[in-house]
Amino acid sequence: MNASYTFDDTLNYDTGTALLRRPRNKMLLSFTRLSEDGRSSLTLSTIYVGTRLDTGNHVLNPYMLLNPERHVPGDGACATLRPARQHHPTPSTKKSAASECRVWDV
Repeated sequence: MNASYTFDDTLNYDTGTALLRRPRNKMLLSFTRLSEDGRSSLTLSTIYVGTRLDTGNHVLNPYMLLNPERHVPGDGACATLRPARQHHPTPSTKKSAASECRVWDV
């Protein structure tokens, strides 16, 4: 389990006004479960972002993100599930020098 909380002072000390689009409160909570054979893990994380001030004194609503991920230790591969704009799962692959990550739009 991993948890973090950030409280930001969003005041611009030069002007005395609040900095735009910066939340005062941001939280992360994640749980990781290792498979019985130790060859993979599943992580479920959620991020909460509090209200933020936007232009024209408009207040942006808070939101939460839920991110499931599957990791295969040792080979550098991971799989991330993310909401898609389509109705059917479509994989895409992101490559870097160190690893390959398959992203499934669901």
